[in-house]
Amino acid sequence: MARLNFKTLYANGDSWTAGDIVDPVLFGDDLSKVNDPKNKPYRLPRVWPHKVGKELGVEVINNSHAGGSNDRIFRSTVNDILGLLKNNKPEDILVVIGWSSPERKDFFYKWHSKDGGEWECLYPAELEHWTSERQELIDFYKLYVKNHWHAEEFITRHCIHNISLHYFLKSLNIKHLFFNSFYENKDEVLNKNAHQLLESPKFENYILSFYNNSELDTIKRLEIDNIIKEYNNVYKKAFFNESFISFLLSLDIEEEILNYHPTEKGHELWANNLAKFISSKYEL
Repeated sequence: MARLNFKTLYANGDSWTAGDIVDPVLFGDDLSKVNDPKNKPYRLPRVWPHKVGKELGVEVINNSHAGGSNDRIFRSTVNDILGLLKNNKPEDILVVIGWSSPERKDFFYKWHSKDGGEWECLYPAELEHWTSERQELIDFYKLYVKNHWHAEEFITRHCIHNISLHYFLKSLNIKHLFFNSFYENKDEVLNKNAHQLLESPKFENYILSFYNNSELDTIKRLEIDNIIKEYNNVYKKAFFNESFISFLLSLDIEEEILNYHPTEKGHELWANNLAKFISSKYEL
Protein backbone atom coordinates (compact mmCIF):
# COMPACT_ATOMS: atom_id res chain seq x y z
CA MET A 1 0.00 0.00 0.00
CA ALA A 2 1.40 3.37 -1.04
CA ARG A 3 2.21 5.99 1.60
CA LEU A 4 0.08 9.06 0.90
CA ASN A 5 0.50 12.70 1.84
CA PHE A 6 -2.98 12.94 3.36
CA LYS A 7 -4.87 11.09 6.11
CA THR A 8 -8.55 11.90 5.55
CA LEU A 9 -10.68 11.61 2.42
CA TYR A 10 -13.69 13.92 2.56
CA ALA A 11 -16.36 13.14 -0.04
CA ASN A 12 -19.56 14.97 -0.95
CA GLY A 13 -22.11 14.54 -3.71
CA ASP A 14 -25.55 13.22 -4.52
CA SER A 15 -26.79 9.62 -4.76
CA TRP A 16 -23.89 8.71 -7.05
CA THR A 17 -21.63 9.28 -4.04
CA ALA A 18 -24.07 8.54 -1.21
CA GLY A 19 -25.28 5.36 -2.87
CA ASP A 20 -28.79 4.57 -4.07
CA ILE A 21 -28.73 1.41 -1.97
CA VAL A 22 -31.00 0.22 0.84
CA ASP A 23 -30.71 -2.56 3.39
CA PRO A 24 -33.05 -5.29 2.08
CA VAL A 25 -33.61 -6.67 5.57
CA LEU A 26 -34.79 -3.35 7.01
CA PHE A 27 -36.36 -1.69 3.98
CA GLY A 28 -36.83 -4.28 1.23
CA ASP A 29 -36.51 -2.39 -2.05
CA ASP A 30 -37.94 0.90 -0.75
CA LEU A 31 -35.46 3.47 -2.10
CA SER A 32 -37.28 6.29 -0.31
CA LYS A 33 -35.38 5.07 2.77
CA VAL A 34 -31.94 5.58 1.23
CA ASN A 35 -31.16 8.59 3.46
CA ASP A 36 -32.61 6.99 6.59
CA PRO A 37 -29.94 6.99 9.35
CA LYS A 38 -30.64 3.30 9.95
CA ASN A 39 -29.54 2.60 6.37
CA LYS A 40 -26.07 4.16 6.78
CA PRO A 41 -24.27 1.07 8.17
CA TYR A 42 -25.42 -0.92 5.13
CA ARG A 43 -25.05 1.77 2.46
CA LEU A 44 -21.76 3.53 3.18
CA PRO A 45 -19.36 0.55 2.91
CA ARG A 46 -20.81 -0.21 -0.53
CA VAL A 47 -20.10 3.12 -2.24
CA TRP A 48 -16.94 4.48 -3.89
CA PRO A 49 -15.63 6.83 -1.11
CA HIS A 50 -15.35 4.02 1.42
CA LYS A 51 -13.97 1.61 -1.15
CA VAL A 52 -11.31 4.18 -2.07
CA GLY A 53 -10.56 4.74 1.62
CA LYS A 54 -10.20 1.01 2.24
CA GLU A 55 -7.91 0.64 -0.78
CA LEU A 56 -5.70 3.56 0.26
CA GLY A 57 -5.84 3.03 4.03
CA VAL A 58 -7.22 6.46 4.94
CA GLU A 59 -10.11 7.71 7.06
CA VAL A 60 -13.28 8.54 5.10
CA ILE A 61 -15.93 11.16 5.76
CA ASN A 62 -18.84 10.91 3.34
CA ASN A 63 -21.43 13.69 3.71
CA SER A 64 -23.27 12.97 0.48
CA HIS A 65 -27.05 13.00 0.28
CA ALA A 66 -29.20 11.10 -2.21
CA GLY A 67 -31.22 13.62 -4.20
CA GLY A 68 -28.96 16.46 -3.09
CA SER A 69 -28.15 19.48 -5.21
CA ASN A 70 -24.90 21.26 -6.01
CA ASP A 71 -26.17 24.04 -3.73
CA ARG A 72 -26.15 21.54 -0.88
CA ILE A 73 -22.79 20.07 -1.89
CA PHE A 74 -21.17 23.51 -1.89
CA ARG A 75 -22.86 24.69 1.32
CA SER A 76 -22.16 21.56 3.37
CA THR A 77 -18.60 21.11 2.09
CA VAL A 78 -17.57 24.62 3.12
CA ASN A 79 -19.19 24.13 6.54
CA ASP A 80 -17.67 20.68 7.05
CA ILE A 81 -14.16 21.68 6.02
CA LEU A 82 -14.17 24.66 8.38
CA GLY A 83 -15.18 22.24 11.13
CA LEU A 84 -12.54 19.67 10.18
CA LEU A 85 -9.80 22.28 10.35
CA LYS A 86 -10.42 22.73 14.07
CA ASN A 87 -8.74 19.37 14.69
CA ASN A 88 -6.95 18.57 11.44
CA LYS A 89 -4.13 20.06 9.44
CA PRO A 90 -5.16 21.21 5.95
CA GLU A 91 -2.40 19.14 4.34
CA ASP A 92 -3.92 15.99 5.87
CA ILE A 93 -7.22 16.38 3.97
CA LEU A 94 -8.19 15.42 0.43
CA VAL A 95 -11.61 16.64 -0.75
CA VAL A 96 -13.31 14.73 -3.58
CA ILE A 97 -16.54 16.16 -4.98
CA GLY A 98 -18.96 14.35 -7.30
CA TRP A 99 -21.07 17.20 -8.69
CA SER A 100 -24.75 16.57 -9.32
CA SER A 101 -27.04 17.97 -12.02
CA PRO A 102 -26.66 21.77 -12.14
CA GLU A 103 -30.40 22.03 -12.75
CA ARG A 104 -31.21 21.12 -9.15
CA LYS A 105 -31.79 24.11 -6.90
CA ASP A 106 -32.26 24.46 -3.13
CA PHE A 107 -34.91 26.61 -1.47
CA PHE A 108 -35.28 27.29 2.23
CA TYR A 109 -38.71 26.80 3.79
CA LYS A 110 -39.12 28.45 7.18
CA TRP A 111 -42.28 26.55 8.08
CA HIS A 112 -40.97 23.07 7.49
CA SER A 113 -39.37 21.93 10.74
CA LYS A 114 -39.18 22.43 14.47
CA ASP A 115 -35.89 24.24 13.99
CA GLY A 116 -37.66 26.99 12.08
CA GLY A 117 -36.93 25.81 8.57
CA GLU A 118 -35.30 23.35 6.23
CA TRP A 119 -33.69 23.20 2.79
CA GLU A 120 -35.67 21.53 0.01
CA CYS A 121 -34.27 20.58 -3.39
CA LEU A 122 -36.15 21.27 -6.62
CA TYR A 123 -35.29 19.12 -9.63
CA PRO A 124 -37.40 20.42 -12.54
CA ALA A 125 -36.85 17.25 -14.58
CA GLU A 126 -38.76 15.27 -11.95
CA LEU A 127 -41.43 17.82 -11.13
CA GLU A 128 -44.25 16.09 -12.98
CA HIS A 129 -43.64 12.94 -10.92
CA TRP A 130 -43.15 14.77 -7.64
CA THR A 131 -45.71 14.33 -4.88
CA SER A 132 -46.07 16.15 -1.59
CA GLU A 133 -48.69 16.61 1.10
CA ARG A 134 -47.85 20.31 0.96
CA GLN A 135 -49.74 21.60 -2.05
CA GLU A 136 -48.31 25.09 -1.57
CA LEU A 137 -44.84 23.65 -2.16
CA ILE A 138 -45.88 22.01 -5.43
CA ASP A 139 -47.60 25.23 -6.53
CA PHE A 140 -44.46 27.24 -5.78
CA TYR A 141 -42.24 24.84 -7.71
CA LYS A 142 -44.52 24.93 -10.75
CA LEU A 143 -44.59 28.72 -10.67
CA TYR A 144 -40.81 28.89 -10.36
CA VAL A 145 -40.23 26.51 -13.26
CA LYS A 146 -42.74 28.35 -15.43
CA ASN A 147 -41.46 31.88 -14.81
CA HIS A 148 -37.87 31.66 -13.54
CA TRP A 149 -36.09 28.39 -14.33
CA HIS A 150 -33.59 28.92 -17.14
CA ALA A 151 -30.31 27.45 -18.36
CA GLU A 152 -28.48 30.75 -17.91
CA GLU A 153 -29.22 30.70 -14.18
CA PHE A 154 -28.26 27.11 -13.46
CA ILE A 155 -25.17 27.14 -15.67
CA THR A 156 -23.95 30.36 -14.06
CA ARG A 157 -24.63 28.91 -10.60
CA HIS A 158 -22.82 25.68 -11.47
CA CYS A 159 -19.75 27.57 -12.70
CA ILE A 160 -19.69 29.77 -9.59
CA HIS A 161 -19.97 26.72 -7.31
CA ASN A 162 -16.91 25.19 -8.96
CA ILE A 163 -14.88 28.39 -9.07
CA SER A 164 -15.71 29.32 -5.47
CA LEU A 165 -15.07 25.89 -3.97
CA HIS A 166 -11.82 25.48 -5.89
CA TYR A 167 -10.41 28.80 -4.66
CA PHE A 168 -11.79 28.31 -1.15
CA LEU A 169 -9.95 25.00 -0.83
CA LYS A 170 -6.86 26.33 -2.57
CA SER A 171 -6.71 29.28 -0.15
CA LEU A 172 -6.61 26.78 2.71
CA ASN A 173 -3.97 24.60 0.99
CA ILE A 174 -6.38 21.66 0.87
CA LYS A 175 -5.95 19.11 -1.90
CA HIS A 176 -9.10 18.54 -3.94
CA LEU A 177 -10.49 16.67 -6.92
CA PHE A 178 -13.79 17.27 -8.71
CA PHE A 179 -15.76 15.16 -11.18
CA ASN A 180 -19.22 15.20 -12.74
CA SER A 181 -21.29 12.26 -11.55
CA PHE A 182 -23.82 12.28 -14.37
CA TYR A 183 -25.37 14.72 -16.72
CA GLU A 184 -28.49 14.84 -18.82
CA ASN A 185 -29.20 17.70 -21.18
CA LYS A 186 -32.04 20.12 -20.61
CA ASP A 187 -34.36 18.26 -22.98
CA GLU A 188 -33.84 14.73 -21.75
CA VAL A 189 -34.66 13.12 -18.43
CA LEU A 190 -32.84 10.11 -17.03
CA ASN A 191 -34.86 7.17 -18.24
CA LYS A 192 -35.01 3.43 -17.75
CA ASN A 193 -32.33 2.72 -20.33
CA ALA A 194 -28.67 3.46 -19.66
CA HIS A 195 -28.25 4.45 -23.31
CA GLN A 196 -30.39 7.49 -22.54
CA LEU A 197 -27.85 8.68 -19.98
CA LEU A 198 -25.68 11.17 -21.83
CA GLU A 199 -21.96 10.70 -21.34
CA SER A 200 -20.99 14.39 -21.44
CA PRO A 201 -17.61 13.89 -19.73
CA LYS A 202 -16.74 17.48 -20.63
CA PHE A 203 -19.46 19.60 -19.11
CA GLU A 204 -17.96 22.77 -20.59
CA ASN A 205 -19.02 21.50 -24.02
CA TYR A 206 -22.61 21.86 -22.96
CA ILE A 207 -21.88 25.23 -21.41
CA LEU A 208 -20.41 26.48 -24.66
CA SER A 209 -23.35 25.13 -26.68
CA PHE A 210 -25.65 27.07 -24.39
CA TYR A 211 -23.39 30.09 -24.46
CA ASN A 212 -23.62 30.23 -28.27
CA ASN A 213 -27.39 29.83 -28.23
CA SER A 214 -29.09 32.43 -30.42
CA GLU A 215 -31.71 32.95 -27.71
CA LEU A 216 -29.18 34.91 -25.68
CA ASP A 217 -28.48 38.47 -26.57
CA THR A 218 -24.99 39.97 -26.49
CA ILE A 219 -25.47 41.63 -23.10
CA LYS A 220 -26.35 38.34 -21.42
CA ARG A 221 -23.38 36.60 -23.00
CA LEU A 222 -21.05 39.31 -21.76
CA GLU A 223 -22.48 39.02 -18.25
CA ILE A 224 -21.22 35.46 -17.89
CA ASP A 225 -18.31 35.53 -20.32
CA ASN A 226 -15.55 35.77 -17.70
CA ILE A 227 -17.31 33.31 -15.40
CA ILE A 228 -17.33 30.66 -18.13
CA LYS A 229 -13.68 31.30 -18.99
CA GLU A 230 -12.67 30.89 -15.35
CA TYR A 231 -14.78 27.74 -15.02
CA ASN A 232 -12.83 26.26 -17.91
CA ASN A 233 -9.58 27.15 -16.10
CA VAL A 234 -10.81 25.45 -12.93
CA TYR A 235 -11.92 22.43 -14.95
CA LYS A 236 -8.38 21.97 -16.23
CA LYS A 237 -6.87 22.34 -12.76
CA ALA A 238 -9.27 20.50 -10.46
CA PHE A 239 -11.34 17.99 -12.44
CA PHE A 240 -10.76 14.29 -12.93
CA ASN A 241 -10.44 13.42 -16.60
CA GLU A 242 -13.85 11.77 -16.95
CA SER A 243 -17.28 11.63 -15.34
CA PHE A 244 -18.53 8.68 -13.31
CA ILE A 245 -21.14 7.77 -15.88
CA SER A 246 -18.86 8.17 -18.91
CA PHE A 247 -16.37 5.83 -17.22
CA LEU A 248 -18.97 3.11 -16.71
CA LEU A 249 -20.40 3.48 -20.20
CA SER A 250 -16.91 3.33 -21.72
CA LEU A 251 -16.53 -0.15 -20.23
CA ASP A 252 -19.64 -1.29 -22.10
CA ILE A 253 -21.18 -2.74 -18.95
CA GLU A 254 -24.67 -1.32 -18.93
CA GLU A 255 -25.70 -3.85 -16.31
CA GLU A 256 -23.55 -1.98 -13.82
CA ILE A 257 -25.95 0.99 -14.01
CA LEU A 258 -29.21 0.08 -12.36
CA ASN A 259 -32.27 2.29 -11.98
CA TYR A 260 -30.26 5.35 -13.16
CA HIS A 261 -27.56 4.67 -10.53
CA PRO A 262 -24.41 2.56 -10.24
CA THR A 263 -24.67 -0.84 -8.61
CA GLU A 264 -22.17 -1.78 -5.91
CA LYS A 265 -20.02 -3.28 -8.67
CA GLY A 266 -20.16 0.05 -10.52
CA HIS A 267 -19.01 1.82 -7.35
CA GLU A 268 -16.17 -0.67 -6.98
CA LEU A 269 -14.97 -0.12 -10.56
CA TRP A 270 -15.07 3.67 -10.15
CA ALA A 271 -13.32 3.43 -6.77
CA ASN A 272 -10.48 1.42 -8.32
CA ASN A 273 -10.16 4.03 -11.07
CA LEU A 274 -10.04 6.92 -8.57
CA ALA A 275 -7.75 5.10 -6.12
CA LYS A 276 -5.19 4.47 -8.84
CA PHE A 277 -5.19 8.15 -9.81
CA ILE A 278 -5.10 9.43 -6.22
CA SER A 279 -2.27 7.13 -5.14
CA SER A 280 -0.15 8.16 -8.12
CA LYS A 281 -0.77 11.88 -7.56
CA TYR A 282 -0.50 12.05 -3.77
CA GLU A 283 2.06 9.36 -2.96
CA LEU A 284 4.89 10.46 -0.67
